[in-house]
Amino acid sequence: MTDRLVYIGGFLGGGSARDRVANALSDRRDYADIEAFTFSETYRDAESVARAVKDAKAVLTHSAGVLVAAGLLRPMNGTELHAIAPPIPRGIFDLSARRTLQKTLSMHRSIDGLERARQVTAYSLDAAKELTLHPVSNFRFLPQIARYNWRGPIDISRTVGLMDSDRYFGEPEPLEKAPCRVVQLSGQHDELLLDPNRVLDEYYTKLDEAQDC
Repeated sequence: MTDRLVYIGGFLGGGSARDRVANALSDRRDYADIEAFTFSETYRDAESVARAVKDAKAVLTHSAGVLVAAGLLRPMNGTELHAIAPPIPRGIFDLSARRTLQKTLSMHRSIDGLERARQVTAYSLDAAKELTLHPVSNFRFLPQIARYNWRGPIDISRTVGLMDSDRYFGEPEPLEKAPCRVVQLSGQHDELLLDPNRVLDEYYTKLDEAQDC
């Protein structure tokens, strides 16, 4: 196992968002190497993603990216899985319409200065570009995303970062315990893409305080 972290982005997270998170991870110097993929790249270049994950020390995902990691990781390979803002079951049309609108409005209402305006603009342009370039390799997985439950019974130990103002998936229903730990983070569903340095700093600082699911 190499001292490398693999980042897998979520639904409609494009190349610019991928690079912002990868650069923030590199700046932390927790791992010798960072390899990052967008959600659509995991479909278009599945073999490269599988190779990267196979011997990585850790995999960090945003939102729907955890579906990819859960399908590639095995209980005994020893890879750490860190899932930020992972999915819980919601209706397809609820996610693609009402909750998307709520999330977008909340993001724009959070603009309180030039830096936040820059973050939101960069995120919006990136998502629009990804939607234009790779609609099929994003939307074909929407049914799986809508059904996925991060607290479901998968045999992979993982740490989950939940955003306290998530307008997309919201608060999960009480379910049976899963093999995971939870870190409470401040911000919106896409906060990792908006302000990766701050979110990662908060996440790794709180890891030791993680509570069992």
